[in-house]
Amino acid sequence: MLNPSLLSFSGTMPADLLTPSTLKSLQKQLTAYEAQAAQTGSGFCVFSLQPDLLLYTSDLFADITGLELQLGEHLPLSVWLKQLPACIDEQQNFIKPMLVKLLREFMLNPPVKLIVDYGRQTRNGFRRLEESIAPILLSQSSPRHLFWCWTHPIDHLNTRFAYTLTLVHNQDVIEKTSWCPPLDSHPLLKDLSPTEVKVLNQLLRTEETRLIADTLNLGHETVKTHRRNIIQKTGHKSTDALVAVLKQEMSM
Repeated sequence: MLNPSLLSFSGTMPADLLTPSTLKSLQKQLTAYEAQAAQTGSGFCVFSLQPDLLLYTSDLFADITGLELQLGEHLPLSVWLKQLPACIDEQQNFIKPMLVKLLREFMLNPPVKLIVDYGRQTRNGFRRLEESIAPILLSQSSPRHLFWCWTHPIDHLNTRFAYTLTLVHNQDVIEKTSWCPPLDSHPLLKDLSPTEVKVLNQLLRTEETRLIADTLNLGHETVKTHRRNIIQKTGHKSTDALVAVLKQEMSM
């Protein structure tokens, strides 16, 4: 796979990437990498920090994520970030701080990249994706960097619901963090009622109906009814089978 940390663009680009002619020139140069990315089954996007902008999306990136830019367009980076469950709550936004750390590490000791492993809803259903993000060093002083993000499905591995962010220098892990979005945002559970989600959340901790009933202040038979509804709505043979799947996808 192409190493984005080694990319540079010929000539010197104006400092203002938002000038229509400059943005179109940058985007036209990036189209040259579309075929190479497609050969690996990867899509890619290019974005900046300060200003926080999404500047380019490849055709395959658009196919995978549903997010597409036309020639000459740009979008606030928040549009991309808000699609990621890890960024729903500003206090839980692990990705942007890690991007700042990525750039700092790159300035001190390149090559370095940020690997994001997670599951998300795509045009082809809920899939496990891996994103590899690295700075692009430009041949000018301002702006000095952009970020190149490769995105590809890893369907041969189990689907992930939790996020794992790993900052890597060569093969050495500099920092690693994980976060799991709220249980009720899992696509398997989209048809569950709020009470059923609470029961399932307790099932992740204990299998005993009596303890769940006491914790949630529900009747014993009520909990049993909720367990039957959960099985029916999720299509699993038992709550034990569902819990096993969720624990695996949530890295519990």
